[in-house]
Amino acid sequence: MLGDPAEAEDAAQEVFLTILTKGRQFRGDAQLGTWIYRVTTNLCLNRMRGGRRREAREQADAVRDWLAAAGVDTEERVEARRQLQRLLAEVDELSQEVFVLKYLDGLTQEEIAEVTGKSRRTVGKRLALLEERFRT
Repeated sequence: MLGDPAEAEDAAQEVFLTILTKGRQFRGDAQLGTWIYRVTTNLCLNRMRGGRRREAREQADAVRDWLAAAGVDTEERVEARRQLQRLLAEVDELSQEVFVLKYLDGLTQEEIAEVTGKSRRTVGKRLALLEERFRT
């Protein structure tokens, strides 16, 4: 997700620290693995939002395919990247998380619902919103 082994190692250590310090927050509503996955995803999203790993989002297969649709002209590709960054910045945190889980991690709507703690219907609506934004 982060696209850099050193960054991933840092993130993994930070996840372990988070689990140690916030382990009492685990309510047992879901499986422990699901909670750890969510902690990890949120930490990575925060790192990416901070501008440290925007390149990872741009290089993911689904995003690269979307960018390729803009054409091979360098200026068109740069503009497409800017548009993708703008689109993701305009949606709420849940939609950004759903985008990453679907298009970068390849999870199904049911798996995304389990990880985010939202209904499958909510996840489907967020995906439809994202797809609509990408079409315009």
